[in-house]
Amino acid sequence: MAEKKTLIDGRKLKYSGLVNIKELLEKINEWLLEHNYEKEMRKTYEDVFEEGKETVIELAPFKIPAPYIRYRIRMYMTFRDLKEVCVEKGNLKTQMMKGDVNIIFDTYLEADQENHWEGKPLFYFLRMIFDKYVYRLQNKQFEKDAVRDTLELEDNIKSYLNLQRYI
Repeated sequence: MAEKKTLIDGRKLKYSGLVNIKELLEKINEWLLEHNYEKEMRKTYEDVFEEGKETVIELAPFKIPAPYIRYRIRMYMTFRDLKEVCVEKGNLKTQMMKGDVNIIFDTYLEADQENHWEGKPLFYFLRMIFDKYVYRLQNKQFEKDAVRDTLELEDNIKSYLNLQRYI
């Protein structure tokens, strides 16, 4: 099994107001493509209640900067109390949703995805020595990059959601 190091655990983003889920996912996909992440959608479902819809989407994009390291940003998005609203953008009327948005970010650094080093105790010990003394600075840089990417993605989503307030 790959070794997982948690870098960000449960960072929350909350928003209440107008949102277009399709556009939000497109903005996230654009950012992921710009930063060479591979998209992985783990879960998506929608429930309809009397007070509105609830949609849950879980994304877990990843990036492989080195052969033995992978960054993973897990986003658990919950859209609650969604109601359809007709909004005018210029001369066009568009359908949007009004409700609450909660996004939870988790960031992981995964090492040895193919379990090359965990098969035998000697290999595991050697890998621990190399990680601690030889690759220490490189691993610290990978951690900084993964955290920076997560915070940048969060800022990108925040800026998109804040633009929706002025429609």
